[in-house]
Amino acid sequence: MAVYICYFMGWLSSFKCQKLKMYQMKWGYFFLVSLLCTSIVGLIKSQSAYACPWNMTIPSVSGFTWDFSAKNGHCFPGGHASTGFALLTGYFVYRLSNIKKACFFLVAGLILGFAMGWAQMMRGAHFLSHNLWTLWICWCVNVLIYQIILKYSPQILTTD
Repeated sequence: MAVYICYFMGWLSSFKCQKLKMYQMKWGYFFLVSLLCTSIVGLIKSQSAYACPWNMTIPSVSGFTWDFSAKNGHCFPGGHASTGFALLTGYFVYRLSNIKKACFFLVAGLILGFAMGWAQMMRGAHFLSHNLWTLWICWCVNVLIYQIILKYSPQILTTD
């Protein structure tokens, strides 16, 4: 979360401070696309009828039984994981201008996304598939926006 706040504050500061003006488009791109990733996952989640694992188990004397008819859990895709996977945006931001930063964001996004998703799976809030779909959604949003920006405003991504 701190990374997103730093990019947002840097982006806002770039409108007032001339020294930061050169980073304005990249920081704005990073913040807005990250926000878009998490928002799309949240929107899909709010409309989802998939139940969470903890809503699909019924305690009994002999343990737990699965209730696969459970509905309206609003559990798919994984919201916590989207916060980590949204860092993948940094890979696309720096891919053409700074490959070390790009690789850092790629690895950090994958590690944090899977770590946050794993924590939720251990609590019984998600299945692995929920987090894999979250990764796929964040990746596709990034690829789509990246291709649009590359076609119409490539200078945003090629300068550092």
